[in-house]
Amino acid sequence: MNRETLDELLTSFRAKGGSATPRNYVDLPLDQDFVRDVKKDIKVFEGYDLVIDPRIKIALGVQTILGHAQEGHVSFERKHPDASMVDVIKAAGLNLNSVRKQRQTLVDQVYKWVDLALGKRKPSRLTLDNKPLLGAEFLRDHKVEPVEVLRGMVLAGYMDNYQARKRTVDRHPTTFARKPLIIGGGETYLINPYLIQALVGSLRSLGTDEHDETWINAFRDIGGIVDQKGKGIESAYIRREKGPGTSDDMALIYIGRKYGIGAMLGAFVVDAIDTYDKLVAYPEAGGLDEVLAAYIQSVWKHQTGEELVKEHEIDQLIYLSAKSNTPQLGVSSSHRRFVEIPNKQSKPTLLLHLDFVEGRTPPKRFYVGFDRMPSDEFYSAAQSRLNRLAA
Repeated sequence: MNRETLDELLTSFRAKGGSATPRNYVDLPLDQDFVRDVKKDIKVFEGYDLVIDPRIKIALGVQTILGHAQEGHVSFERKHPDASMVDVIKAAGLNLNSVRKQRQTLVDQVYKWVDLALGKRKPSRLTLDNKPLLGAEFLRDHKVEPVEVLRGMVLAGYMDNYQARKRTVDRHPTTFARKPLIIGGGETYLINPYLIQALVGSLRSLGTDEHDETWINAFRDIGGIVDQKGKGIESAYIRREKGPGTSDDMALIYIGRKYGIGAMLGAFVVDAIDTYDKLVAYPEAGGLDEVLAAYIQSVWKHQTGEELVKEHEIDQLIYLSAKSNTPQLGVSSSHRRFVEIPNKQSKPTLLLHLDFVEGRTPPKRFYVGFDRMPSDEFYSAAQSRLNRLAA
């Protein structure tokens, strides 16, 4: 969208009485088919076998249901591409502020754990006040070295960073097979969703369409993208460049093999923040995962005079886990799939990946991620990439 088109839309919007002042777009009426299908889909989600505290299950579930709604999957008879998580919460009859607070609390607990790990108290498990982070009970079972965990957190916090991805492609322009390496990406901004939705028509397009610097600057000028938090302001992922991203499954496995199980679990925790911070009470530009990674790096450097994670280590992680690298890996599990027990298994996907990192192969085939890649094929491809470390 060029500036002339944007100015025309803004003029028309204002002529109809619209204002750039953020407003509570929750009050907009919902399609009754959408409301019906959300309630049906909640019942489906309740049947998913997730190894997290059941009291927080729906706080995660609204994000899964939104994905179903936008794509017309599972309980939805048609696509609702313009739906938001707020719409899902409203349709489900849930209290928006309660869901925000619950998700914010999960993020805040991770930040508190990090402060303990950086301070004099060095927690040996991923628990806070004797409760596992993210309500994931299996985290209680693993004794960890705090420094390992912090290193994994930093790596995971930066693996989606757009500037780091561009830097990685500059430094590693070809795949292992000497083909051009292509990695897409974007950044998290604070937005006025009411204004952007009024002008663009779909918040979902922010994450699917490519937006150049001219677009970003234009929406900053009119108040669609803002620098300050406040009432009616949300965070949103805005795609800057089209192309495949990275495989979170491959990234966690790589971190586990190279930096240890504690680092792998730390990366898993921060990857979860990247899920939960899509709807919280206090969003941050850049995303709460990247903010936490930068915080750890800053405090560590202040304490030791050195960075905990070097730039080239972040680049190596992005390069090895890029979906377009060789062999290609299109699969990338969401946080929900990491904590879900897949078919005919006795433990969640994350712990199956941990078994692989430690040299154990799952006894039965299962399917990885939304793309349902057979586990034997996935682990074969993952091992092929890991072998490059020793080459």
